[in-house]
Amino acid sequence: MTDPWEEETAIVTQALEDAGAVRCSEKHGYLVDCHDADSRGRAIASLTKQFGRDLTETLVDQVLSSLPTRSPGGD
Repeated sequence: MTDPWEEETAIVTQALEDAGAVRCSEKHGYLVDCHDADSRGRAIASLTKQFGRDLTETLVDQVLSSLPTRSPGGD
């Protein structure tokens, strides 16, 4: 079974990375939440026109809640 939100999740993840709200750990490549409210806000602003405010905030929260606060690999 495929994830019906896979494409939207990928778009949101890329926007969060572009805004600096998430980053890839250097050693293992895990995506890590940077806990930067300003960056998160920039990502939400960039996605709101595409998805609407409510769906954007839901998708951003969903993506961020699925990420570790630090890399499981320790970097």
